[in-house]
Amino acid sequence: TNDLPPPKILIYSIRSGFSHVSYMGRLADILVDAGMNVTTLVSILRDDVGDGTTKSHVLHIDADQTAFDMWNEKSPGDLGAVFRGASDDVSGIIRQTPRLREAFMLQCKHALTKTALIEQLRAAKYDVVMAENFDYCGFGLAPLIGAKTVVTVSTSSISDHLSWITGTPSPLSWMQSSFSAGVTQSLFSRFWNLIASSANFYFNNQCASGSNEAFRERFGPDFPSVEEIIANSSLIVTASDPLVDLARPTLRKVIDIGAIGVRESKPLDEEYDRLLSLRPRTVILSFGSVAKSILLPDEYKTAIAEAFRRFPDVTFLWKYEKPEEAKHVEGIPNIVVKKWMPQNDLLEEY
Repeated sequence: TNDLPPPKILIYSIRSGFSHVSYMGRLADILVDAGMNVTTLVSILRDDVGDGTTKSHVLHIDADQTAFDMWNEKSPGDLGAVFRGASDDVSGIIRQTPRLREAFMLQCKHALTKTALIEQLRAAKYDVVMAENFDYCGFGLAPLIGAKTVVTVSTSSISDHLSWITGTPSPLSWMQSSFSAGVTQSLFSRFWNLIASSANFYFNNQCASGSNEAFRERFGPDFPSVEEIIANSSLIVTASDPLVDLARPTLRKVIDIGAIGVRESKPLDEEYDRLLSLRPRTVILSFGSVAKSILLPDEYKTAIAEAFRRFPDVTFLWKYEKPEEAKHVEGIPNIVVKKWMPQNDLLEEY
């Protein structure tokens, strides 16, 4: 009835990449618009990404310095390997998994030292905790603060690992793995699909085990595993769009909500109006906020710049996270590098 107070929802969001934060933030804002009482708990691993939400109440967990450095500094296991392999090459994610596990685990352990914040969350008596199966720390918080219900969020399509935990059918003999470029009827393709699925299990098992270690180190070996908590989720929300995604078996509690991270565009400012008017055509190049342009191998950067040079009547706007280090574009007048650009607004302009 109208006399009941609105449900209290806690959304745990790891500030690790723009797409992750944006999706969780949009969920928060939509729930606020629906009349819910929403708090977003933002755990900080990057300082160049915002909170993602403009309408919910926001609480922050500051960064563990070691975790922050591991996430933001290049290392032998960084994401640059993603650019060197084929689309179905899982070696890059396998190499970087130990570093991501360690960063998430250290940040989770740091969060659990915030006893005053945990008591504040417990006292708030949240009805629902929503967390993402990327950094699994948010799931452990649910029983810790006494939340009644857990909703699992995937900021991509449902992964092989999440399918297995929740009992969602995932027939790998014909259905593409989350880490696979596709599967055909050939025996080799199906075998490689199994390898890709194994890589997905390895990545998620490692990240989940890091969170389990953090909670059980502090609260004892009987603390429930994050896998158990996810398995008992009331709902699973994914960023998949069922109209364009691959057909697959599903469950009633799996809710696909694609494209909610796309916000309404705003008018371009004077600078971008000028950039779009420099030449008859404009091209935007952006690899996202996780697989960054700065992680491209040097020979790839040079090759891209030289290819752009051959189209002098086209302006290339290149999202490059450290413009001051973009030596490969020097002397090429039709390339403009930007640390950040309003991509949604630019695309809407077209």
